Amino acid sequence: MKYHPDLDWQPSVTSIMPIMQSAKHVLVLTGSGLSAESGISEDEDVLPELRGEVPLEHIRRLETYAKEPELIWGWFEWLRMRSMKAQPNAAHYALARLAEKITVTLATQNMDDLHERAGSHAVLHLDGYLNHSSCISCRSPHALPPGIPDEPSHGRKVAPPVCQHCGGIIRPGVIWRSVRNTQAWRTVQTVAEKCDVLLLVGCPDATTIQRLAVLVSRRGKPVLKIGNEESMMDPFADVVLKGPPSELLPRLVDCVQ
Repeated sequence: MKYHPDLDWQPSVTSIMPIMQSAKHVLVLTGSGLSAESGISEDEDVLPELRGEVPLEHIRRLETYAKEPELIWGWFEWLRMRSMKAQPNAAHYALARLAEKITVTLATQNMDDLHERAGSHAVLHLDGYLNHSSCISCRSPHALPPGIPDEPSHGRKVAPPVCQHCGGIIRPGVIWRSVRNTQAWRTVQTVAEKCDVLLLVGCPDATTIQRLAVLVSRRGKPVLKIGNEESMMDPFADVVLKGPPSELLPRLVDCVQ
């Protein structure tokens, strides 16, 4: 059953509530549509300087970082600045409240810490986490400076720090494109095989997400999708609620006892 913006909200809640209230374990996957409501636009994920010097498809590659470390670290610091200036929205807080009511496994494609600042714990960051960095050689964790990075709006090249243990270059907390089978993804796939509901919030089109939705659907479990975006994910969902997650999700969570 699909829902559209011209329908009243209450019938949608009424239809979904039996699904949510009977669920013992919900797998929640959030994407760029959620962070966008906090002012983090996916269209701005890559600075103009990077667009000109590095092909978009090469930015998150290890070999690119090896060749252009100052360019990629500058991008990383700019992303951290933008993320730390943003604030969690009502949907972030709603998901934290949902975890207080039922068992929730929360995974996100976003690299920001908005879920954590809203009170969520043990968030699975599928594409990386801006607050984490480590040595590219010995893999020792590296403590990033406190406070918000002070970067120009157009970005700049920044030399990456050096590891205090081995002298190697520190790498940003992103998942390289060549790394596909991370622990976070393995955990999500395991949960998808036993969860009662898959809830997609602000998720763009992605083959990996479609596979998760198919996996859950084949088990006879419902897939719910909330967000503004029209996407190829819609046919994979049992219920599609069109609208801002910051408006829809709090109302949904309020009805869960």
